[in-house]
Amino acid sequence: MECAVLREGLGNSTFAKEDTKVRIKALFDEYLREVEKNLRSIEGLSQEEIRELMQNEVRELVDYLPK
Repeated sequence: MECAVLREGLGNSTFAKEDTKVRIKALFDEYLREVEKNLRSIEGLSQEEIRELMQNEVRELVDYLPK
């Protein structure tokens, strides 16, 4: 899903490099807010579990980026 969010947000990528960074950060932030909201809706998850799952999600997003 994160790939689709990035592709949708980047569009044709015809804007300046700095704008690209800002836009990608905004997409990551939006995506992670949605993930956190969904995790909080799951009954029984502790704050620590939510934090750990969020960290895993961030790692996956970062791993997606080219090295």
